[in-house]
Amino acid sequence: MPSENTIYLAALLFISALLGYLYLKFFDKDDSHTNISPEYLKGLKFLLNEQADKAINLFSEIVQFDDETIETHLALGVLFRKQGKIDQAVKLHQNIIVKKELPEQHYYQALEELAEDYYSAGLYDKSEELFIKLINIKGHRITSLNRLIQIYEYTRDWHHSISTLLLLNKLDPNNEYKKNESHYLCQIAENYIVKKDLEQATQYIDKAKQANPNSERILFLSFQIELHKANFNQTIKLYKDLAQVSNLGHLILLPEFFSMASSEGEVEKINHLLKTICLENHEVKKYLALLAIIDIEIDEEIILEAFYEYLSKELYFEEILLFNETQLITDIVDKKVLNNIRIKLNKRITNKYKYICNQCGYHTIKLTWQCPTCRHWETASSIDFVHSNN
Repeated sequence: MPSENTIYLAALLFISALLGYLYLKFFDKDDSHTNISPEYLKGLKFLLNEQADKAINLFSEIVQFDDETIETHLALGVLFRKQGKIDQAVKLHQNIIVKKELPEQHYYQALEELAEDYYSAGLYDKSEELFIKLINIKGHRITSLNRLIQIYEYTRDWHHSISTLLLLNKLDPNNEYKKNESHYLCQIAENYIVKKDLEQATQYIDKAKQANPNSERILFLSFQIELHKANFNQTIKLYKDLAQVSNLGHLILLPEFFSMASSEGEVEKINHLLKTICLENHEVKKYLALLAIIDIEIDEEIILEAFYEYLSKELYFEEILLFNETQLITDIVDKKVLNNIRIKLNKRITNKYKYICNQCGYHTIKLTWQCPTCRHWETASSIDFVHSNN
């Protein structure tokens, strides 16, 4: 919670900004006869006395329909919104819109500001409705389409995200959301995978490949589809391809992979595949060691070997000494002791952060393809559990 001093300072800054704006609009003129209504001064007095509602009512009554006064009211609404006074901003912009004599230009300007008010308040349905009206108005199209995409991302409406992006691409081919198309398609594919509609999921994955053939997420989802199909040979190929571009699959996909291989009698093939991958990229062993802790049901040769190696190198002494005060970890070969250490470490990292956004540093327990903080896509990586203090 902000302190009382912080709130007071914010209020002072807000009033100062407004006074400065009005001064530039009405007093800083070459014309010595510049006239400002006494009612405006009365409204400012209301603001200074933190009587925002009275100020808004007064300003709304004395609106004069020229460029300067309308812009002043719109600016006041924006200042309210930036200060978190959304109710006052909405009220002010609504009062402008209902004026019958309002010029069309100012009507749409006020409508856009009202849509922004609703967006800031998280009232996405109301904001969406207004921005949809504005996409047909010259001068408001690109801004409205950009904001609609953000709304659809927040509400996880991926079909509308795609259709809106296609419209935006025509008006602004270099827009910042263009690269997100494959992710919208992947989101839809993921929903179909959950429903076990693999045919529809595959169709959307194919569309995503056209939008971004180099996406690691597409490999990730393709692997999951083949896993559901129990197509073991294809999953082997896709897992090897995924391991060349990302380490995320080791933590998330391997448990299911081992489960399928066990039912197919093919576990040795996975162990052989992982040994080959580790030779090509020794960093992989770190993730296999983490997997040994996260999923203590996996008791396979390569997983335990990686776990042994990291315990030997990184020396979790405070954990290990709880089990044996005299032996070095390299001397501990008893499987029961090893599993006890795994269980102990598993409890230690349960509910701890396992992923980090490489864009903004946001930490999370569960992998998310879109960072909930900075909203960038495909920026997650596994946290180094050995060195992390989180």
